Amino acid sequence: MKKIISVIICLIMIITAAVSVLANDVLLTEEEVVVGDMNGDKTADNKDVVTLFRYVSSGERAEDESVYDFNGDTAVDNKDVVALFRYLSRSADDTAEETETEPEGSETEPDETETEDETGFVIDENDPEWINGIKIGTREELLEFANKVNGSIDNFSGKTIWITEDIDLDPDNTWETNWNPLSTAMLEDATINGAGHTITGMRMKPAQVSGPMGFIGKAANKITIKNLTFDHAVLEGAPKHSGIVIGELSAGGQTFEIENVKVTNSIVSGEIGEAGNIKNVSFRLGGIVGANIYGDTVYVHGCTVDGIEICGFHNIAGLVGCTLDGKYVIEDNTVKNASLIYSASFSTSYPADASRYFADPFYEVTNYWGEYHTDVDLRNGNNYETIDSWDIVNDLHYDGEEGKSDDYPGQFPAKDSITRPKDDPSRPK
Repeated sequence: MKKIISVIICLIMIITAAVSVLANDVLLTEEEVVVGDMNGDKTADNKDVVTLFRYVSSGERAEDESVYDFNGDTAVDNKDVVALFRYLSRSADDTAEETETEPEGSETEPDETETEDETGFVIDENDPEWINGIKIGTREELLEFANKVNGSIDNFSGKTIWITEDIDLDPDNTWETNWNPLSTAMLEDATINGAGHTITGMRMKPAQVSGPMGFIGKAANKITIKNLTFDHAVLEGAPKHSGIVIGELSAGGQTFEIENVKVTNSIVSGEIGEAGNIKNVSFRLGGIVGANIYGDTVYVHGCTVDGIEICGFHNIAGLVGCTLDGKYVIEDNTVKNASLIYSASFSTSYPADASRYFADPFYEVTNYWGEYHTDVDLRNGNNYETIDSWDIVNDLHYDGEEGKSDDYPGQFPAKDSITRPKDDPSRPK
């Protein structure tokens, strides 16, 4: 029962903040009746999702439940909560499309050998990477490419794969699995260059996906990803080592580069366990990369995560869920509008004052916790804003770095953790 309750609570937190990002207080009025208005304030927004969830979970029933039966199936249950969330999400997308304006063009004429598309990204048509590269511009072409890679049909090693148009993987808004994470066996030392474009609606569920989730699942060969945006990506029931861009790095000491990649309005929802039973929980989850713990180095720079929910047991972070100490270069990145939801306190090894440090705006490491690097990262040009961390077990909410003391000497009972004061020269600079 505790597990069911915790999962429901985690779901509503994900729904609540995601609607806040996606819906942005959508008003849909018709003769003063607002569709989706559950709390009677004449507005359809995340507050109504919370109101509906609380009504469904309370067990109490009104004489007339029709207002709460959002999907019209005559039963008031969690299906109505999900239906309301999806309705508000679609409405927010429609509003954004209607108000979208064309960007102002550059006053500088591009070189005769260069072209500039609607994203403002300049392509040098004489660049051998462009001439010899693979061009992908439609959903069908992207899925065909994935089938060739994962089926070992064609070898794209050393190639540059260009995304030439925005691609929607879920055009009918079905919310079903539509992406099988890429293997890197046929992508050794390849580059995926989004050219400023966006892949929207990437969705995965555990029944259809085996192993780490992400655009790339388990990266066993070096690869570079740059100039690409992932929007409205959902990793549902994500296993351990999952991230929107790459789930797990496992390439035997190579260096991965992720440059100018954006993740917006997305969800990584993992298993959270329960008191006395933390088997099969999800951990090492990130907005960009899930886990980097096998000797590789990850170089994340110029990236943005804006609007994300990450829910799991521990080691969850806006950029990289967990990495080996020293095996990272994290600089000039931005994380904002993020909710980091964790359940490490289900383990007797991690009470509330210790589990707090398993959620961080930027990244976690394997042998010391997030509080030891945040100030260093800020000097590396990284910044964050509007970060909420929530300990599900103890119902403790923290805003930004709230809840972390200034120096942390000997504070953590966490097994094998290392406490290093801020003036310790062994800390990464």
